[in-house]
Amino acid sequence: MTDNHRKCLFILLNWNGTEDTLACCESLAQDNELYDVLIIDNASDEMKYNMLFEGMHNIAYEIKDVQPDVNGLLGRYEIEVVIFFKNRNKNFTLIRSSVNHGFAKGCNLGTLYAAEKNYEYILFLNNDTVVESNFFPIMKKTLEKCDAVIPQIRYYHDKNLIWNCGGNITKYGKRIYFFANKKINDVQIEDKDFLISFATGCALMFRTHFFIKLGLFSEKFFFGEEDVDLALRMKAARAKILCSPKAVIYHKVGASLAGDNDRAINKSYIHYLNRFVNMKLHLGIEWWLWIFPSIIKVMINNKKISKLKLKSNIIFTMNLLFDAINLNSVDKAKFQTVIKKGYPSA
Repeated sequence: MTDNHRKCLFILLNWNGTEDTLACCESLAQDNELYDVLIIDNASDEMKYNMLFEGMHNIAYEIKDVQPDVNGLLGRYEIEVVIFFKNRNKNFTLIRSSVNHGFAKGCNLGTLYAAEKNYEYILFLNNDTVVESNFFPIMKKTLEKCDAVIPQIRYYHDKNLIWNCGGNITKYGKRIYFFANKKINDVQIEDKDFLISFATGCALMFRTHFFIKLGLFSEKFFFGEEDVDLALRMKAARAKILCSPKAVIYHKVGASLAGDNDRAINKSYIHYLNRFVNMKLHLGIEWWLWIFPSIIKVMINNKKISKLKLKSNIIFTMNLLFDAINLNSVDKAKFQTVIKKGYPSA
């Protein structure tokens, strides 16, 4: 790789999402713009990883290359394999981790890798997206006048329906999305860029040195909440985030943890716990004023959405409050315990 100081590294995470990841890489390979792509496999199943490895050979040809592990980065992140691919204008690098690092730590690995390879820009991209061919130069130009930029994000399965264009976030974590679930013909979106204070991690571009200086993604949360935490930190730092609506990508918006009702309730527990712990870290003593109306809202949602009966709702809420008071992170062990076994039922 040469001239990386003038180029951008796209960072994609994969965990058993082979079909989506290959479709995303295919759309990037067809784009004539000059940028490179890093795929980080977060310890996918052996069969899924082998499918990804074989599928990459249909997109680009493999290069037999060995590069030094500068500063021991790959060793620290327990990387098993690094494979290089190339097509007519892009380098693809496939990294396989022996452990599932989660979203935040996986993205941070990609960022540090980009810094070591002297990429000036990084662009985090969900693996279940495909891109319009002109979206990258639009975003790169927009980044000249801000600290971070996102595109207009539409649904993959209904390309005339907007998922969102980012939004605003309050100091208490409340988000208001712009143009969410609006038909493109029913709204007027001006071509010019506009300010936002909340950006999803679906497609998010930074200068590499700025993101590192900002502190990377918080690794306190194994699954979810990293975008809210990042938005609150950027808000506190008075960073400027723009949405560039002329840049368009399509998101498949899948359910990453789909399953039965018990699993859905466990997932909602993690969602609320992430938020409660995150807001405790950001609000300090104000958190005690924030928590009680938030608990009431959780109980209402549990009744309306999850159909929890009163006793189950109380048990859910008391466990949630206990964990939120006592934890300062929701790590991989806590996440896996709740998702697989749930929270104490009595």
